[in-house]
Amino acid sequence: MLSSLKLRLVLLLIPLIALTTGAFVVLTYLASESSRDAAILKTATTTGAYANQFDDRLQSIAEIAEGAASAVATLRSISEEDIYRLLRNNLFKDPMIYGSAAGFAPGAFEDRARFSPYVYRTRQSIEQIDIGTQGYDYTDASNGQSEWFVTPSRTLRPLWTAPYFDEGAGNVYMVTYSVPMLHDGAFIGVLTVDIELTQLRDGFSGSENSGLIDFFVMTPDEQFVFNPLHKEAMGTTTLKGTLEETQQSNRIEDIRALIRGEHPTVASRFFSSVEDDWLFASKLQSNGWIYLAEFDHAAVMADSEEVRLAGVAAVALVL
Repeated sequence: MLSSLKLRLVLLLIPLIALTTGAFVVLTYLASESSRDAAILKTATTTGAYANQFDDRLQSIAEIAEGAASAVATLRSISEEDIYRLLRNNLFKDPMIYGSAAGFAPGAFEDRARFSPYVYRTRQSIEQIDIGTQGYDYTDASNGQSEWFVTPSRTLRPLWTAPYFDEGAGNVYMVTYSVPMLHDGAFIGVLTVDIELTQLRDGFSGSENSGLIDFFVMTPDEQFVFNPLHKEAMGTTTLKGTLEETQQSNRIEDIRALIRGEHPTVASRFFSSVEDDWLFASKLQSNGWIYLAEFDHAAVMADSEEVRLAGVAAVALVL
């Protein structure tokens, strides 16, 4: 009789134990998924904040060029000496500015065919040249380094150029912000500020606690503006080429989908050949460039994993 009672009790407990175990497994899974989603959302927000910080710095540099352009266009009788002084002052306003130029349209300054005073940094000092007579024909659209003048002269709109090597003037890989100068509605030239590509990292390392490994900055055409894997010639690298180099060619469509906002994150291993990390993207508002940040997967998940384990323990106690 007693054995029969024990058997019935066991038979009653088996479904209850199975149900409890199942509930525990389901709740553990949900806690894990919730933890992962929270980590992704937090890191995406962090990426956006870093991108905004980067964008704010670019905009502050752009404002320096815009102010100088307005000054030159307003003071039509400005002297050559005063122009060089103004350009030199642009460099003093922000250490990230590598060089600054005023490229005048043919005949717009003292009837000169070409006149483009340019001030730029060297390791020892600040130098100056006239690009028009000592550098290259900046009005020539075919030379591959005159986008900074040619495009704004046609569109009459400010421009962030794609990366290029400024041979004959700055002689470094750079990007240029170029502002058209108008006098009484007529185009008279452009005012520019240059940023050497290797300087784009300055001030943008990210928080040590965020798990950020490193970041890239890329144009909408998938040309890298900043690529920490190619510091000496980063202006020549592309997304496709860098993925091939790091044996990730199969991930290019996933990364493009990430940039379009179709995925919150994708796996990547730009800085590790063994383990996958997480890549996040955010678009810069000022020029449409893409900020790509790779985060250490384990570091990102660390805080969330603690929360998940605490939740699982709580569920276990309740059950």
